[in-house]
Amino acid sequence: MSDDLSGRTLGRYHVLERLGRGGMAEVYRAYQPSLDRYVAIKVIYPHLASDPALLERFGREARAVAALHHPNIVQVHDFDAQAGTAFMAMEFISGPTLKAAIQSLHRRGVLLPLPLVGQIIGQLADALGYAHEQRVIHRDVKPANVLIRRRGPADAPLGDAELDALLLGIGPTSVVLTDFGVARIIKDSVEHTAAGTILGSPAYMSPEQGRGERVGAASDIYSLGIVLYELLMGQVPFDADTPFAIVIKHSTAPLPPPRSLRPDLPAPIEQVLLKALAKDPADRFQEAAAFGAALREATGAMAQTSTLSLTPTPAVPAPAPAPGSSRETRVIEMTEMRPTPPPAQVQGAPQQEKLAMPRRRSCLRTALITLGALTVIALITIGAFVAGGALVFRGLGQAGALVVPTELSVQATAAAAEGTVFPISPQPGGPTATVNIGDPVAVAMAEGRAACAGPGCPGGSASGALEIYNQALTQQPDSADLLAARAQLYVWWDVYSYADQARADIAAALDSDDDTAVAYLARGGLIWATAEDDAARGAALDDFNKAIKLDPGLTAAYLERARFLFSYAPDFYDARSASRNQVIADTSEVIAREPTSGDALNLRAEAYYVASLIDAAMADTNAALAINAGDVQALIRRAEMYRYHYDQPDAAMKDFAAAIALDPKNVDARAGHAAMLVSTGNPKAALADADAMIDLAESSDPSATIFHGFIMLTLRRAPEAAQDFARALEARPDDISARYGRGLALLAQNQAAEAIPDLEAAAQSQDALYSLYEVFSHGHPSAGVSLAKAYLAAGRQGEAAPLLNAAVEESPDWYLPYLVRARYRRATGDLSGARADLRSAAANAASAAERAEVEQEQSHQP
Repeated sequence: MSDDLSGRTLGRYHVLERLGRGGMAEVYRAYQPSLDRYVAIKVIYPHLASDPALLERFGREARAVAALHHPNIVQVHDFDAQAGTAFMAMEFISGPTLKAAIQSLHRRGVLLPLPLVGQIIGQLADALGYAHEQRVIHRDVKPANVLIRRRGPADAPLGDAELDALLLGIGPTSVVLTDFGVARIIKDSVEHTAAGTILGSPAYMSPEQGRGERVGAASDIYSLGIVLYELLMGQVPFDADTPFAIVIKHSTAPLPPPRSLRPDLPAPIEQVLLKALAKDPADRFQEAAAFGAALREATGAMAQTSTLSLTPTPAVPAPAPAPGSSRETRVIEMTEMRPTPPPAQVQGAPQQEKLAMPRRRSCLRTALITLGALTVIALITIGAFVAGGALVFRGLGQAGALVVPTELSVQATAAAAEGTVFPISPQPGGPTATVNIGDPVAVAMAEGRAACAGPGCPGGSASGALEIYNQALTQQPDSADLLAARAQLYVWWDVYSYADQARADIAAALDSDDDTAVAYLARGGLIWATAEDDAARGAALDDFNKAIKLDPGLTAAYLERARFLFSYAPDFYDARSASRNQVIADTSEVIAREPTSGDALNLRAEAYYVASLIDAAMADTNAALAINAGDVQALIRRAEMYRYHYDQPDAAMKDFAAAIALDPKNVDARAGHAAMLVSTGNPKAALADADAMIDLAESSDPSATIFHGFIMLTLRRAPEAAQDFARALEARPDDISARYGRGLALLAQNQAAEAIPDLEAAAQSQDALYSLYEVFSHGHPSAGVSLAKAYLAAGRQGEAAPLLNAAVEESPDWYLPYLVRARYRRATGDLSGARADLRSAAANAASAAERAEVEQEQSHQP
């Protein structure tokens, strides 16, 4: 990185002072004598400017942004490269960033008036809409990249009172979007963005951006939605100890409900916010202009009835403070609008374009490795209706007896003295039904359920159940209940082999009695399994709803509906999800009737986990494991909760190991176990899992090989690590994780000059490496420190210093930046500074190995 350029001349500009630094460049205030104006100069760092490809990209972006002429976008005046220095000259805006304004308001416990929020976000939406029309996306929309024009001189004091006056006086061109430094021309984004790299700021990053996928206008809209959330709530929705954890939350965690944090928030504004922050880009506003227009409309009525004042008032409930905070957030006076009540029940089938809900990823970001146990909850496949017995076609009798739903058996229940209790599960102690032994249909139904009580007929006999139904149907060929029961058996037994038979029985049952609930249940399962497109599959939900409406006691229908919504509902991961609430309600209904339903417990645990109800998720997971200690997915889920939410690494390790013992080919279990071994200081033991993961991986996916290579680096086996990274780069030449690993391996083998290009690329793509950091450096970003090591080894001390200073500032509780900076300071003669850094390194060393490394460095000090 460069020295301070203040006082120098760049082309036509006299550089006056440095204003700030970013990951790619630093910004100065400068003066242009020929036009008698101040400008902002963005200077790319020298080590980046030496890369011709990156320099060409920087210039291309400068030309693209210079072509944007909009009152709410900073104007680019010039671009030049001379004597190894590349810079961009931009309009100089005298005013604070929106980030500074938010920090001031937050410190004082004040929120902006809603009409003013609408003006700010509206102007930014206009700017983005215009840029998107010009095929330019921003990729880093956040308050730090928004300036507020001020009318006074640049050096005039800007205290709280002046800031308030500036905010309340915002006009139509006051808000300016800046720093398109990470923008891409949309049509070139695939060509010029390395696979697996992520550009942006984690707190404001869209889910698809966090996954390293191609992004477009919808990603900018999501980021702007986060800014809107922050202005409305006084805090961003997702926070965590590491940037990687924040990225994961954007993809998996439900949005904290706005009206639960701020009850006074009008429902139309909340609706706009929720749409902008939908997990699926297709569910967001498709144009930034539409976002801005919707928000202006939602806040427009309030502009006529509200006073734009920052004076707090106790008339409106304050939003709840963040956990652990005692701060009260005051809100300004405004007209209260009542919320719109949420939908009371599940509606019909999802729309066609929304049915193809992406399943939760069972792996760490594809740039690293298939590590599902480290990132998000693996999607469980509910393969059976009940663990240890089945919940079948039954209602709750007056005295709690289970009743087979036929017209005769219902009558028989009223005369229990004449009835006989039948088991309807092959498991001892399972559910029973009271039936009239004089009713052959009722008896056949009970005996058939006892033979096959759920998918796959666990513990029973599908052929035995079929024989029972066939014999009964010879006596009662038109019985809708028997036809529907046989159809359900076909679906449970082998839906693909017996689809035609099931379809025929369902049609015959409905011809006989179109109110036969079991027939709709069977048809729903058949449609779900055999439909060729999502639109047809969506009709399954209609059938499950109808089955429950016809027979509220049909327990299996509740579980099937819950499974379907879990798999396909497009809002399942949203903050306020009617579908997720319905899954919880349906599984709770099942559990109330059959407390030993392992499938219902697991499914409800997943829903609770997504809703961030961790204790409830843990309780259900423990209950499921008490029923079936060999439930692999429940073990993995519990291991993840122990690791991420309860800080119990030993318990997590035990559950991952148990899952591997039950299913040695389960990649999620292997990945979680290996990561736990590495992060707890036993990387050598992790090699067995890593080798197994390589064997299980697809040949085109080098993630497991990369993970193996980093374990080798941890074990100081650099030559073998280099071989791993070489193989990975053969499969995926642009993989930034593999390039980072190769750079580290070269550096470990005293080839610093050769390592520098790879490490520079890694330092530019830190966000793509957080999955590695989470496992191998306790969540601390290490690429910059590694690059600084290489610079020092190559004798380029001047380029190491800014990297080390930045690393210390970013990770003040990590020993390594202090340790490496101590080496730098010793090499440059700053012995007192080196001693101070070593003291800080010793204070922050967290393990015996780290303390030994510090002690070894201390022994070299004079």
